[in-house]
Order: sequence, then C-alpha cells, then structure tokens
Amino acid sequence: MLLLADLLWVEEQLENPAALRDRVGDCFLYRHNSIYARVRDACLGRGCLFAAGVRSFGVAFHSTHRVYGLGPGRRVIYYVATRKELQDFDIKYVTPDLLADALAVGCPLRESLLVLSDTAFGFNFTDQAVLRSLLCESFADAVELLASALANNPIHVLCFRMNSFVRIESRLASALADAVTLLGLGEVAKFATLAVLLAKIRDAPLDFDSGHQLASLVVNLKVSASDRTFLVILSRMLSKWSRDSTRASCRQLFPSLNLEDQFSALKDSMSLGGNELLELGVLDAIRSFLSAATMSLRNASHGST
Repeated sequence: MLLLADLLWVEEQLENPAALRDRVGDCFLYRHNSIYARVRDACLGRGCLFAAGVRSFGVAFHSTHRVYGLGPGRRVIYYVATRKELQDFDIKYVTPDLLADALAVGCPLRESLLVLSDTAFGFNFTDQAVLRSLLCESFADAVELLASALANNPIHVLCFRMNSFVRIESRLASALADAVTLLGLGEVAKFATLAVLLAKIRDAPLDFDSGHQLASLVVNLKVSASDRTFLVILSRMLSKWSRDSTRASCRQLFPSLNLEDQFSALKDSMSLGGNELLELGVLDAIRSFLSAATMSLRNASHGST
C-alpha cells in the first residue's frame, strides 16, 4: 500500500514551472503522463491563464455557461487541493478510492480540455448551443480516457484519480492504447469523441453496423479488415462507458435552459440507418471542430514520456 509520505515526497521532487504546486498530483502527472502534459502545454501555448477557484464555484453555473459558450475564455479555473490538505487527512496510508471523491473536484485537466474545446470553434455555433456543449464535453471525456489509460503503476493511478472523475476498466484502457498504436493519438481522440457524443445523444447503444459507419466517418482508415472490426468493437466499448458513466452531463441542464427542442432536432438529424450515420451538415461541423481540437494537442511541444 502506498504511504502518504511517499506521495508527498515524490511530488516535491517533481516541481516544474508549468505544473500547479497547489494541486496535489499535478507535478507527477505533468512529468509522467504525456497526454496530461500535452493538454497543459497546449493551453499555455494558447496564452491560457490558470486561476485557482473556490469550492463554492457551482458546477451547474459553470456548465450553464459552457452550454452557451460563455465559459471563462482562456482562463482555466481549478480548485486548490494542496499537500497541506492531504496531510490533514487523519490517515497513514492513502488509496485511490479513499482520496478520489475528496480531491477530484475542479480538476485542471478537465477544465483545460473544456477551454481548448471553446477555442476550437472557428465556425458559427450561436444557434447550436446543444451541439457545441455536447461536443466540448465529449472531447474532454475522450481525452481524459486516453490519459487515464496511461496510468500503469500505483502512484500514477493515485495521482490521476485525484485529478479526474474518469474511471476506466483495464480492457478499455488496453483497447485505447492499441488504437493509438494503430492510428495515432489525434485520430483516436477524434474517433473516441464521436463515439462518446453519439452515446450522449442516442437512446440505444451502437449496433455493429453503426459502429462500422462511425469508424469510416471520422478516421482516415487505411487499415485491414480485422483492424476495422477492432475499431467497431472499441466504438461499442466507448459507447457503453459513456452510457454507464455516473458523471453529470450538460444534457441534464437542457430542460431548465429551454433547450430540449434543440436537442430533439439534433437527435432527429442523426440517421443511424441507411447510408449515412449523421446528417451531412452536422457531420461537417463536427469534423471541423475535431480537426481544430486535436491539432492543438498535436502541436503541443511537450516531450515527456
């Protein structure tokens, strides 16, 4: 079992100007999780400022502003979780389950991904608040999943779980790692985002044919038939993860914001039978967003392993 003192000692050895000293686990993740670091570097490269918020900063308020594209612009607001707070826990040993719910609030990774998503919209989305908010949320989910899949030792798992609500099973983590090896991080991020997005909108899980169409729509596939089948299976795993996730979604806010009609129209525009998975105009908008969002990660200069 991991000693609390061990975690605090490791964090002290890994301090970095780009890491957040008032967020436990951030120094470790910036050094050892390449996706976490790429997201941080992408934000810094775009001139984003990191600002410590207070725990009373309401999630519903934040999500409402995200729905309307009125987030904090290029400010990443996160909650402080210091080493002193961790030392105040009346425990000798620390486990992921014990600390996850206590500290994984206002996570810098999640907030950073939402800010990057906001800056990725280069087209007019003023009349598509629902699609915009669901895309931002789905992209953040997808990249958090990919980052989570890199946690391969106890301290890495602990630091990530203190800084993310995403929970991932080993089978999905392995499949995502295999997909990145096959297609590259950018393409898998696009693929995973659309799979999660569809799960948020549809009432039924992806069937095999729809998963096959999904694999063909987003990824520039030059793969074997067996690899294509693997991607179909991965799309269904991502769909199931999204549907089973207990994390609150901006979709829950649509009724109170009078956006149910807009959500229904988006849902109706998705034809999951016949020759198309998505109505053409919606798909073009999604592709534009995914290209811009993933480009920011590819252009990040971090070289950590």
